[in-house]
Amino acid sequence: MSELTKHLKDVISSLIEDEWNSFKDGVTTLICIQLLSQTFNKSNTHPLELLLNASIQAERLDIVERVLKFIKNIKGDENIPDLMWCATKVVPALAQLDSFINRLSSHFDDAVTQNHFYINHENIMFLLNFLRNTSSDGTNPDLKTIRSIIDSSVPLRNKIKEYMLTLNATMDDFNSIRNIFILSIESSVFFHVKTKEFLHKLLTNGSNPRSVEFYRRWFLAFMAPDTKKQSIVNNDEFKELLKVWTTCFAHHPDSIVKIIKEIDVFISAIGDHPCSAHFIEHMVDLCFQQKSIIEKIENSVLLVQSQKFLNEFKFKYQTNVVKAYPNNLKELTNSNNPLSILIKIDQETKYQNAFLRELIQMAFKDIKIQDDEILQDTFYQPNETTFTYTVLFNPSFKTTPIRQYIVDKLLAQSLYWEDTGLRADEVWTWTKYSKAQRAVADKVWEHIGVVSTKKLEIDKLINTENDKMQEKLKITNMIPSCLDIYCSNATDKQYYKDLLHDITNSFTDKIVRAVVIPEEIEKFVPIAKRLDPYSKSNVWHLFREQQSACK
Repeated sequence: MSELTKHLKDVISSLIEDEWNSFKDGVTTLICIQLLSQTFNKSNTHPLELLLNASIQAERLDIVERVLKFIKNIKGDENIPDLMWCATKVVPALAQLDSFINRLSSHFDDAVTQNHFYINHENIMFLLNFLRNTSSDGTNPDLKTIRSIIDSSVPLRNKIKEYMLTLNATMDDFNSIRNIFILSIESSVFFHVKTKEFLHKLLTNGSNPRSVEFYRRWFLAFMAPDTKKQSIVNNDEFKELLKVWTTCFAHHPDSIVKIIKEIDVFISAIGDHPCSAHFIEHMVDLCFQQKSIIEKIENSVLLVQSQKFLNEFKFKYQTNVVKAYPNNLKELTNSNNPLSILIKIDQETKYQNAFLRELIQMAFKDIKIQDDEILQDTFYQPNETTFTYTVLFNPSFKTTPIRQYIVDKLLAQSLYWEDTGLRADEVWTWTKYSKAQRAVADKVWEHIGVVSTKKLEIDKLINTENDKMQEKLKITNMIPSCLDIYCSNATDKQYYKDLLHDITNSFTDKIVRAVVIPEEIEKFVPIAKRLDPYSKSNVWHLFREQQSACK
């Protein structure tokens, strides 16, 4: 062909009329055989291009016309890439014929209708890439012609729609389907394929629930933007499909747990997508629809690293769980108490999860503790089941402000006792502890001393106060009996009894140190101490009666 085209004019001129038709048929056959079988190297100049360089236009066009008729009568190759390559070579020659474009467009539509083109993932991808590449080449009118014919082909659109509607896709097809939709944005061949409806059907097709891996790969393929931040669905479609996606596994707690474990992957995949905040909020809401998820967050939420997700979860946890709890959060023995649940999880995770501590601290924000309650739990009725005791010694509350508040209050109370002293009821409370109460009280006050770095000797302090109180009480018990025995007829006897009564009453509302023995009473103390032992002796009482009788 190369040599022939160089001398084509001379060859044609030398032919007689009977030889001309045979010559043209031979050249046509040769060109078609070479085009359709591609026996020559695609990178080399093909026969039609050589023919276009021939200088005799009329004879050249006649040969080209015969080529078109010949190709049209041959069943098209189902391999679209080869067909497109062939088209890019044939069209530049055929385009010079009158009405070629209309004829070629009609021929292409017929070929599509008669299934001369095999529609599958690979061929669709090739077509879309071909259209994208040719559309970027605005200087080549022949490529624009080919693109226009393909892009405007209604039969091709219908054929692709039929293929997509009947497609039984697997997880392995997701990425190629995604790429097809991305490429189709710039083309009209997917005009009849509705992205949202297709993805909805792909997600929900079948009566049995899919695997978590299926849902994971579906989301990553169709909901997340690609590396160029291109999405195949708009914001409204994203929100609608997200609902459908989560509905597929919303009633399967095990599946939700596995999905939440992967939430960091999903959040990273959607990046700064306009719907990223909506996605996080929606997924957090999904967690709170399952009680088992909230009560077992160590298997899901506590494994999440995304701070945005954790912040949203913490906010919803306070609203939906803490504030919605109808009972007192201080009742830690109640297994339904959200704070009790968090403490249990914290213990099971060996107090290592920082976010869990944040949830615990957040729950404590709504808890108020009174100073009287602190003393009641640690001093008046010490018990290891009390709220105050739990806060002081449970590791879950180590960094909570309420623990520090309790420590500060008890330290201030101990310093007050050291400086001012204790009331009688406080002393009596300490001295009347059971063995169990004593163990709890000792542990509490020892702990206060350790965490405050102040050496506290509460037991020694209270024993000293008790000794002082007992000494004063002994006076109030000792002198009345002496007055009755030895001063029964004294005119000022009642006066001294009233003084003693006032001393006794002082112990009910005054600090032990503040109870003062009047000087008038102090004068009787030495004598009373000498006589008091005798007042308990029956022999002494009998002797005094005999002495009285002798008088």
